[in-house]
Amino acid sequence: MIRAKRVYFQTSKTNLQRLFACNRESAKVWNDCLRHAKAYHLQHNGKWINKSAL
Repeated sequence: MIRAKRVYFQTSKTNLQRLFACNRESAKVWNDCLRHAKAYHLQHNGKWINKSAL
């Protein structure tokens, strides 16, 4: 189970744009990880890659 807590904060428009840019980059990394894991799964007869190999 994943737990989350909403935290409210105030920031400048510049910093908010920077945070969104960071979020977009982290999404790219996550999607690349998924792409590599899926390719490994298909190439190795249904076996999933482990965390250290990924």
